[in-house]
Amino acid sequence: MLMLEPGTGAVLEIPFDQTSFHEQELVEEPDAGVAYPFFLEWLKSGGKRPFYDQCVGYKRPLYLGGADDITNLEIADLDVYWTLAAQLLARVSGSPA
Repeated sequence: MLMLEPGTGAVLEIPFDQTSFHEQELVEEPDAGVAYPFFLEWLKSGGKRPFYDQCVGYKRPLYLGGADDITNLEIADLDVYWTLAAQLLARVSGSPA
C-alpha cells in the first residue's frame, strides 16, 4: 500500500494491507501513520477538529518552503486541498496533472 503525504510530496510505502493499516498500524503507531502527536499539538494550540469533509493541512506545503510547525496549519476543504496539492506536486515535479 502506498500513502501520499500531500503537504510534503512524499510517497510512503506502508507494509500493510488496508485493513491491517487501520486495525493495527493506526492503533499501535499513530505517529508513523498519521502524525497523531502533531495533530494533538494542533488541538492544544487552539486548532479545531476537522469535519468529515475537511482536513488539517499546510497553508504552504513543505516542498514550497513552508514550515513544519502548527503555525503553518489550517482547516481546509478536503477535496480542494487534495486537488490543489496534486496540481502543485505535478507542477514542481514536472509530471502531468
